[in-house]
Order: sequence, then structure tokens, then C-alpha cells
Amino acid sequence: MLSVEAKVERVQKSVEHIERHMFDALDNETLARESGFSLYHFQEMFREITGYTPSAYVHARRLTLAAEDLLNTNHALGVIAWDFGYESLPTFSRAFRRQYGVSPGRYRAEGTDVWYRGLAPFRPEQLLFRQTKLDLAPEVVELERTVLRGAMRESSYGDQLNRGRFVAAREEMKSPDDERAIELVSVADPGSVLRRSNVNGFLVSADELREGTPHPEWRDVELAGGRYAKFRHRGTRAELAWTNAFIWNEAESKIDGKLDYLAPMRIRAARPDAALLDDELDVEILVPLRARA
Repeated sequence: MLSVEAKVERVQKSVEHIERHMFDALDNETLARESGFSLYHFQEMFREITGYTPSAYVHARRLTLAAEDLLNTNHALGVIAWDFGYESLPTFSRAFRRQYGVSPGRYRAEGTDVWYRGLAPFRPEQLLFRQTKLDLAPEVVELERTVLRGAMRESSYGDQLNRGRFVAAREEMKSPDDERAIELVSVADPGSVLRRSNVNGFLVSADELREGTPHPEWRDVELAGGRYAKFRHRGTRAELAWTNAFIWNEAESKIDGKLDYLAPMRIRAARPDAALLDDELDVEILVPLRARA
């Protein structure tokens, strides 16, 4: 029986072939030969290791590259559609909307981080992380309404993945001290479904800060009660980007509900002895679910 490492190594060979021939005709027989699997086992193994079928991976990567072109070039939409293998602009627009939630034209007009709901090329260490550390079965939990208090500022959520920027931001915001139960809350810009700007803050329960004079930079943030998808990340701060990629690109197929991308999401320590400032993290990521119709 192949080890996880051997499976990842073989699948990675097919991933690298896809990346080298992204704009060529790709067939599973060729990809299977690259991986050393039979056609049947290749298709099963690719999905097991990456979470995608080979064709879904190709489409997601092409649309991610198309999103880059939308932001970085002045090419007409029809030209971009043709360049990335779509025979018509309506076909491209439908596929793009399924991945990004908006039309190509709106995406270009508003701008955003291209990797939000996009897909970076898989790397062997990412695929190994997915198999050995990533929680592929998120839990749906009910949380009560909570009011948190602390300092908030507009920034990129990605800033929080870098420990140096994370610490500097926390110090700049004069956030509550480490002995308190700190959470990081990320609130999307309500004017954009693309989360093009977030307001991030390090907060504690408002009840804990009733004594003394409130800091002038602190504010209260109300987090609605209801159903949340709870993900757990055990790994390095850099690996948190891979957990986030799973949350935004795959998780909805594994839970009962739809993620509410615009409602405040929370990151908090999963254990009393864990901290958000550690390089090795053990955190819970809580993303609200849309209310059922």
C-alpha cells in the first residue's frame, strides 16, 4: 500500500503537468501516465489528495488566471474568455460567476484579492498538509449573540497571516493584553461581495472591560447568534492560508448550509493555553452560515 507521501508525490506530477500545459488539451489518460496510476486509480487518487476532480482543478486554475487578467490587463472580456478556453463570453461569464460569485465585469470594476475564491497551484507540502493536518469535516455549531470590545482597523486579512505584521498591528491598535481571551474578528466591507477590504480587530468580551475608562480607539462589535461552521487549524501561521483556501473553496460541499461571506468571521484560540500570537497555531475559525429561507 502506498504511503501518503508517495500518493502526494505521484499526484503532484500530474499537477505539474497541468501547470505546464494549462492552455493545451488535457486528458485524464495523459495525466494518469504522468502520475503512474491506472486511469481509474488516478481519478480516485487525484480527488482524494486534492479535493478536486482533474477537470475541476483545471477549470478553477484557468478561472483564477482569468481573474488575474481581468485586474491586470485591459483586454476585452471576450478576448479573455477565448484566451482561457471558453468559446463564448456567456459561457465564460457563467463559469466565472459560479467560482467568484459575480460577473467578470463587476469583478474587474470592483477589484479584490485575486486569491479570494481563486486557486493557487497546488504544492506538495500543501497536499501533505491537507492529508495529515487539515480537518476535512467541519462542525456546525450554534453560538449565542456576543458583544466584543477592542481596536479595529481596515487591513487585509492576509496581514494577519504574517506574525510580524500581526504583532505590529496589535500593538498599533493598543489592543487588550494577552492574558485576556483574545479573538481576531474580520468584518467584510458591506459594499462588496468580494471582501475587497476587511476591518480586522483583536477583541475581548465587552463584559470584561466594564471597569475603568474605555480606550478611545476601542469599539464594540456585535456578533449575531446563530449557526456557524467551525473549522480548526492546527499548524503554522503560514499553513493557515491553506486552511483558508479549503474553507472558501471546498467547505460548503461538506456542511449543511451556505457560508455567509459578508458577516463577521472569528478566529479564537482553541485551547486555554493557545494564543493567536504563536507561530504554531491551534485556533478555531468560525464562519457564520446564511439564515435558512
